[in-house]
Amino acid sequence: MKTRWAALLGACILSLNGCADESASGSVVGPLAGPLVAESVLALDVLNGVPLGITETFAQGEVVNLWVHWESLEPPHTLQAVWFNPRGSEEAFTVLDIEDPAREQVTVFTLQLTAVSELGRWDVELFLDDELMRGHSFLVVDLLPGEI
Repeated sequence: MKTRWAALLGACILSLNGCADESASGSVVGPLAGPLVAESVLALDVLNGVPLGITETFAQGEVVNLWVHWESLEPPHTLQAVWFNPRGSEEAFTVLDIEDPAREQVTVFTLQLTAVSELGRWDVELFLDDELMRGHSFLVVDLLPGEI
């Protein structure tokens, strides 16, 4: 019986050690206080506050919608979405002032791509009172003939 337990203990130690070349870790952070982003996605459209066509790829000429679900967002606050083109240059920004007393809110920021918008990886950063809250990357691809 002792041999069986020793073998089981040895197997457990080996599985805990894993490969010496690999490294992974985790930590617990929280609880978080104050306003926070419960969820955010990029979508082709937003209908009645619901994101439709959630994606990270958009064609030239389409609208990119940054949909954000907020929790504990007690006013007043200033929200800002800053859009960056593939060169890393600021392409556009939008500022929203939150005055509504609802603690849970949805905001939508949009970027209208043109038929000649730069191709490649774009970024959008979301700020709450000048503090970075979330970032998303998305791909802009060629507008195919006959589309849009």
